[in-house]
Amino acid sequence: MAAGPVDADSTRTDWEAGGNALGSGLGETHASPDAARSALLQTQAHFGLAEDPAPTSIYEWRDGRQHLGGSGPTTLPARSPAGAPHGAHGAGGSAPGRSARARSNRSGGRRRGPHRLARGLVATVLVVVVLLFAALGGLLATTPGVADAPGLARAVVAANGGILTPLPPPARVAAALVATEDHAFYDPPGIDILYGAARAAYSAVTGRRELGGSTLAQQLAKLLYTGPHPGLSTKVRQVAIGLELEVRYTHAELLQMYLDAAYFGDGAYGVETASERYFGLPATRVSWGQAALLAGLVQAPSAYDPLRHLAAARRRQAEVLHQLVVTGVLTPAQAATAAAAPLGLR
Repeated sequence: MAAGPVDADSTRTDWEAGGNALGSGLGETHASPDAARSALLQTQAHFGLAEDPAPTSIYEWRDGRQHLGGSGPTTLPARSPAGAPHGAHGAGGSAPGRSARARSNRSGGRRRGPHRLARGLVATVLVVVVLLFAALGGLLATTPGVADAPGLARAVVAANGGILTPLPPPARVAAALVATEDHAFYDPPGIDILYGAARAAYSAVTGRRELGGSTLAQQLAKLLYTGPHPGLSTKVRQVAIGLELEVRYTHAELLQMYLDAAYFGDGAYGVETASERYFGLPATRVSWGQAALLAGLVQAPSAYDPLRHLAAARRRQAEVLHQLVVTGVLTPAQAATAAAAPLGLR
C-alpha cells in the first residue's frame, strides 16, 4: 500500500507535542518511576503506537539494585522501593550532599592539621620569647655585673694547667667557631640577643637543637656563670648575662674568653692547650682543616675527640667546613682542599 504524502509541518508539530509530553513526564522521574511510566504512555498514545506488555514499573529490582526495563546490563543508582535514595530519610543513612560535605570537611581537617600544629608551635615560641624578655628586664636590674668575666676565663685555663688565648684570638679558629655556633655573632647586640632568645625558646619548648641552643655570648654565660643546669630559668639567666657581656666587651674579647673557657676534649681547656695537644702547634698557625676540627669539638668534646674517635671527628670537621662555605668564608674548592689535607695529629 502506497504511503500518502507527509506533511512536514504536521509531523514536526506532532513530534514537538510528543516531546513536550515526554519531557513533562520525565521531568518528574526524579520523584517517582510511575511518572516516567505515565509520560511514556502519553507519548505512545499521541503517535498511535501499540502498547507493549510491560511490568507495572519500568524498573525491576534484582540483587538489591534497580534495572531499567527489566532486562539488559544498564544499572541505575540504587533507589528504595518508594523511589527515594537509600538513607535519605531512613535511619543509618545520609544524603549524598551531606556525605560529600562531611568527607570534604574530614579531608580538609586532615590537610589543615599540620598547619594548626605549626601555628600552635609558633604561638608557643612567641609566648615564651615574650616571657623571656619580661623576665630579662627584671634580671638585668638584679644580675651582678660581668666585669669579672675575663678573670673567670683565665682562671679556668690556669686551674687546668692550660695556655691562655692571645688577643686577638686565632683568626681561623675564630671564623670556624662563629660560622658553626653563631653566624649572627657580628650583628648588633640587640639583634643577636633576640635571635638567641628565639632559639633558646624553641629549644626549651621542643627539646630540639636544629636552630642551635644559644648565641656565643649566652654559651659564654653558661661557661662562666650559670653552669650547664637545664631549665627555662637558666636559659633566661643566660640571655640576660649574655646581653651584658655583648654590651660590655668587644667581639674579639668575647671570643678570647670563650676560647679560654671552652673544653676541647682529652683534658684540654682552652684552644691553645688543645692545639698543642692535638697538633703540636699554636692555634695561630693551624690550617683550615685543623681549625675546623678544633671548632667542631666544643659541641661534644668527648664524642669528637680525634685521638679516640677519628671518624666522628672527621664528620664533624666536614660539617664545620660546610658552614664556612655557607657563610662565605671559604669557597667550595678551598673547603674540599682543607677536608682532604692530613690533620697532622700527634
